[in-house]
Amino acid sequence: MELAEIPRWNEDARPDETRCPFELVLVFEDTTTRNRSLDLCENLTDRLRDTELKVYTWHLNDLAHAGIRERTAKVASRARMIVLSLRAAAEIPDALRRWMHLWLPSKALRKSALVALVASTRQAATIRDPLQDQLCRVAEGAGMDYFLQEFDAPDGDMAALVAGFDTDILEGRTSSHASYDASYDTDFQWGING
Repeated sequence: MELAEIPRWNEDARPDETRCPFELVLVFEDTTTRNRSLDLCENLTDRLRDTELKVYTWHLNDLAHAGIRERTAKVASRARMIVLSLRAAAEIPDALRRWMHLWLPSKALRKSALVALVASTRQAATIRDPLQDQLCRVAEGAGMDYFLQEFDAPDGDMAALVAGFDTDILEGRTSSHASYDASYDTDFQWGING
């Protein structure tokens, strides 16, 4: 019986197991917001040419169902980027708030980003939407980078938004944040009934 030659170790080689896919979660409210999030996804695909991209897409109404909310939160907890494509509003929708409660604490473990694509009316374009401020505070509390783009911006601006994403997020580097800081998040109520 002849022994097979043992392959030599190549220190420069990177095992396939260490190349994790870039997981992206898209949550949209309607057809218009879905299309905008898909535009971002297309631009991100162009930037991440050599990276496997896994995209998970859910309608906001799906998150109102407890079983779906829990399953999707597991995916969101490991995703490097979460894109919320929504209409301007006075506050974070309840279904979205409950979903975010499930995955936000895990975001302190790895560098990640929350991207808000907000469709607003032309009259409201000069006033900052309360939803935008709330999402910014939530991202800060979780140690996530926060990116915002309003829908009234020309389509060409999507490439500029993607170009601004931190390389650490895109490459999945570890976050320097130690834990979720709920003090930033005054709109979320933690507890049994929250």
